[in-house]
Amino acid sequence: MRYIKLNGVFRLLFVCLFLPLLPVACDRGEEGDLVLSQDNTTASTTTTSLDYFVRIGDHTLSEDEFLRLLPEEFRGMLTYEEKLSYLQRWADTELLYLAAVSRDLLDDPVLVQKLKQQQREFVANHLLQQMLEERVVVTETEISDFYAEHLDEYASEYRYREIVVRSQQEAEEIYRNLKSKKISFSRAAEKHSQSSSARVGGDMGWLAKGAMPPEVEERIVKMKPKEISQPFETAWGWTIIYFREKRQSSNALDLLEVKDEILRYLMMERRRRVYREYLEELQQSYPIIYHPQLEARLRANEFVPDSGQNP
Repeated sequence: MRYIKLNGVFRLLFVCLFLPLLPVACDRGEEGDLVLSQDNTTASTTTTSLDYFVRIGDHTLSEDEFLRLLPEEFRGMLTYEEKLSYLQRWADTELLYLAAVSRDLLDDPVLVQKLKQQQREFVANHLLQQMLEERVVVTETEISDFYAEHLDEYASEYRYREIVVRSQQEAEEIYRNLKSKKISFSRAAEKHSQSSSARVGGDMGWLAKGAMPPEVEERIVKMKPKEISQPFETAWGWTIIYFREKRQSSNALDLLEVKDEILRYLMMERRRRVYREYLEELQQSYPIIYHPQLEARLRANEFVPDSGQNP
């Protein structure tokens, strides 16, 4: 798992306001980050939980509550500064919340409605995660079987070109021009692609499974040579690929090298399937009924304001 540093993510707004009760001094570094100094005392560690980590008025953050703020998978890797940033985020949020309460914002009907919807979404997501943990399991045998069924893919290398642009609209226009042969793929890559491969016509060279981006890999293994993919979205932009050819690799990937990749793929596919099946199961108990005039209303440019009678 790649470790992403969290430094600088959560900047301070009012940090010095929540530290007077701690046995330390509050100061700011050159970049505006909080610096805790010990005031001539030596830092020590203890196995006893502190009464609180932070106190703002009558509100406190306990050690157990702070622990729950930290992403479970990163808890053992966070630095002092990164832990402090979570503490700062809690304090900033608490200050803003107290200010909102003082302005009676909790009685704002618009906010009340939004909070109700967010509560429903949070509870629904919590249920979904519980259900997935219970039902989504991948065994060692399934991983081995998948590897055997796709052995040709792991013993092959693929060569393709790519075009990466910023918008879906631009990608679709390029795709139409490619399909109508108004422009060659290499020329289109040189002219439009934002990728560093643009200077060589989008050529990515020979790559094996695991060396290609997952979004590319899942498509290219299903494509035929000389085939152009439809535009698809990736983390770096809208992408089009041209699958050139395939060859046997001189260094086939063994099961241990691709085991984690196969596990992630099978987990993702199973989660998608279980999610759909679970929703279908729920609809047996809670049928979804759409109003017969719903389509016309959604296609219209105007909505009828709520009369306020809905529960």
